[in-house]
Amino acid sequence: MKQNGGILLPFKNEKNNKETFLNYLENSSISKLSIGSYGLTLMSELILTPSPDSNWDIGISRSTGKHFYYDKTLNKALHKIPEGLLNDPRSMPFPNYYKKLAPNNTYGKPIVQLVIKLCVISDDNTLFVNNVFNQRLHVVTEEDFQKEINIQTDIYLKTMQYLQPIAPGIVYADILKDITEIEPFLKLIVNSSNKEKDMKKAISALFFFLNMNQGTSSLGIIGMEVAGKGDTLLTLDKYFVGNRDFSRIRTLQNVARYTLLKLALDAEYNQNDFHKNNIIMIQTPNYFDKGEFAIQSVIIDYGRAVKIPPEIMAKIRDLVSKKDYVKALTYLCDKSYSYKMINDIAFAKGYYGWVCGDYNMSDVEYQEYIKGLLTKLNEDIRIYNNGPANFPKKTPFDEFDLKLRVEKPIELQQYDNEQIDKLFQLREIAIDENVNTMKLLHDSEPSLYPLLPVANQLKNQLYNGMIGGRRRKRRNNRKTKRRQTNKNKKSNKNYK
Repeated sequence: MKQNGGILLPFKNEKNNKETFLNYLENSSISKLSIGSYGLTLMSELILTPSPDSNWDIGISRSTGKHFYYDKTLNKALHKIPEGLLNDPRSMPFPNYYKKLAPNNTYGKPIVQLVIKLCVISDDNTLFVNNVFNQRLHVVTEEDFQKEINIQTDIYLKTMQYLQPIAPGIVYADILKDITEIEPFLKLIVNSSNKEKDMKKAISALFFFLNMNQGTSSLGIIGMEVAGKGDTLLTLDKYFVGNRDFSRIRTLQNVARYTLLKLALDAEYNQNDFHKNNIIMIQTPNYFDKGEFAIQSVIIDYGRAVKIPPEIMAKIRDLVSKKDYVKALTYLCDKSYSYKMINDIAFAKGYYGWVCGDYNMSDVEYQEYIKGLLTKLNEDIRIYNNGPANFPKKTPFDEFDLKLRVEKPIELQQYDNEQIDKLFQLREIAIDENVNTMKLLHDSEPSLYPLLPVANQLKNQLYNGMIGGRRRKRRNNRKTKRRQTNKNKKSNKNYK
């Protein structure tokens, strides 16, 4: 299969693709990346990356009777082989990897890291799983799970024309509804985490819930590619705060703010839950290609993503054209359409204020907000205090107390605006450099390297979403085939 566009799937066949995904996990080290209200995100890294020119053979384990790859040069047994793929020539180790699609000479090399998101699926949205890394994991509906996958795929396809997409490329997605499928998959996760105590406890909580709710709950799985080693923005924030490197924190946050604006401009989506655990910062020299900016932010978790309304999108585009990026960002938090927790300033300090700034909120609007919140909270306290006499009484809030607890968000600074503007400029320069790099590679080996931007028809080779918990089929196949036939006729005519 030609290696063009997106993350390359080694198999088009759904069954083989599943076997490949499971084989990846079985031969990986798995650790926790982050956990949100509706999903647990894990990082999987292949333990070994055999060279394509290694001296391979196939052996069989005496103890288990299972086949494995054997490197005769290293005298070492490595990856296990799914039995169904044993006689498939494509199952040899190097060709069977997912392939990296980067705008440089690493294009086509094996991807050694995958991100795995696990969701519990149920129609009863009041349910939740306790003790998943000491947090509650709420269920999602099957419809919302499929919607998330399709939105992420849409964003991926719309932003990967220069092989550096904003959303990770999905390699595998499925919904396991039968406990006989769920149990071995969760055991695989535990075993690949070296049975780490916290991981075992979290996965046990998932299994217990799914086992107790057989027939009404299922397990949603999304496997996706990450272009390189990285950490969440929250992890890096804590690290640089500890080292008192506030300048670096600011730069990382502005790279992420730039990416959220590009997501809006290029795909017209608001990720709508942009707390710092949903932003992964990846070191890469060719995204902005300048010293302190040798980094890219990749956005994960599209469970709450929404299309930005046209009237809001027009305001964002206008503000970006005027280079007023700080104000443009506040429209990602506009209460007319965004997630209610985002536009509630009570969540600004710890969750969303780093993007939303002051929400375009005047002092008068802030005062009105505080008065409304004060009335609501004190009414709740009044009702509580009217309860049984043995209940301890709560003290009502006064306005001063509440303002200390819910501060007026601080507007982002002119420095942030200037740095985001610089990122827009550096990105255009980096794209030109990447285009030239791929042209040189393509000219030397046209069968291995594509030209940039990648052609739309090449995206047909990629994962393209779900319908009914299964991979979504392309529509209008007959029309597409007819177009391709006509194109081939024209091409043949040119060579006569």
